[in-house]
Amino acid sequence: MQDEAGPPGLHPLLASRWSPTAFDPAHEVSDPDTVSLLEAARRAPSAGNSQPWAFIVGRRGDETHRRLVRHLAGSSARWAPSASLLVANLSHRHVE
Repeated sequence: MQDEAGPPGLHPLLASRWSPTAFDPAHEVSDPDTVSLLEAARRAPSAGNSQPWAFIVGRRGDETHRRLVRHLAGSSARWAPSASLLVANLSHRHVE
């Protein structure tokens, strides 16, 4: 059994990472938090150094959010409609 701290040398934030499958329908991601999220994503490494990144952001209730949900795989489409914010990396894909 793995202890709660995770494997030796693994940063605690990574060891405690989890993926939600449901979201609070009343929660809204603030504009400053959205900017911070996008800045962190922009600085993330990529396979083959394929930057620059290109992102599209959809807020729950807007047309962009609805369009992103329509293009998700079935497993993601179950939780994504209730997410306050969806961010898609468009560097290698096109959403119509």
